[in-house]
Amino acid sequence: YDRIAFDFRHDRAPGYTIGYVNQAIRDGSGEPVSLTGSNVLQIIFTPADAHTAEGTRTTDAPTNPRTTGYPGLQSYVMTGDFEAHVTFALGVSSRNGYQIRQFQNGDKWTVYVDIRH
Repeated sequence: YDRIAFDFRHDRAPGYTIGYVNQAIRDGSGEPVSLTGSNVLQIIFTPADAHTAEGTRTTDAPTNPRTTGYPGLQSYVMTGDFEAHVTFALGVSSRNGYQIRQFQNGDKWTVYVDIRH
């Protein structure tokens, strides 16, 4: 498995929707995003924001695709931060499956995804 983790500082973890999609798309613009990997696994966190009320980013998540060098999880990108939805697209080598889990440590929640290869 290859793992990617998402950290949140809230009193609770956001909900999420996860699944394979045909294409990574930027929220708002509908622009397609090219990722390394022959499949795309999309994760939408809600309610969640990656910015302050004034519009300042609160994350260092990449908005341009990053490659990983891993066999299963080959690339990733944040494709949206829009209307309390934060969306990520993961470029994966195959649809071999994944596991998603979360845990809390004080006021920090971590949601992690293990990508099978």
